[in-house]
Amino acid sequence: MERLIYLFAFAFCLLNLTPTNAQTATNSGFDDIYAELEILERNDKNWSFYADVENMTYFIDFASIDFTLSDIVIKDHEGDILFEDEVVNLPLDTIYEIDFSPFGPGSYEIELHSFTGFMKKNVEIQ
Repeated sequence: MERLIYLFAFAFCLLNLTPTNAQTATNSGFDDIYAELEILERNDKNWSFYADVENMTYFIDFASIDFTLSDIVIKDHEGDILFEDEVVNLPLDTIYEIDFSPFGPGSYEIELHSFTGFMKKNVEIQ
């Protein structure tokens, strides 16, 4: 009877320790996942931003981007988010239009996010 109690106690400890170690191993880098996003290199031969200066509009050609986009973020010169759109469900050949007229003239940053990093472009709207 005493052996049976020890066997159950050992099995209980073994079962409780294994998930804790797995959770710890999995969770160790999870908090920093967004802090470790890379800035993806822009290939100037494969430019994806096009400007219509007169209409304060920028176009993004998804087909010319070497990675799958998850969302697009527009920030002002202070880094405040003005606009954010999830684009992961859009087709890969989308031409995405960003209208800056509601924001007015100024300096802005367009960020194209993927699941592993992001690409950014600074734009001046006159």
